[in-house]
Amino acid sequence: MNYEIVEMEPFSGSEAKVYSIIPEGENVTLFEKFVDENKVVYKEEIKDILKRLKQIGHATGARESFFKHEGDFMPKSF
Repeated sequence: MNYEIVEMEPFSGSEAKVYSIIPEGENVTLFEKFVDENKVVYKEEIKDILKRLKQIGHATGARESFFKHEGDFMPKSF
């Protein structure tokens, strides 16, 4: 399956660009689909995600501390 990478302009700013993907043959991003599927049951959580993405793009940038590191098995003191 092919995808198109698109910038999510409302969230992108001077500190970071935010992107999602659109699967071939679709007209909405996977992020937009996720929000639409979850906005009723998880209204407050979706609002928090949208707020944080806007903050990352416009104020803080994508700080390393915002992300979970997977597969990092080397001890920090090694």
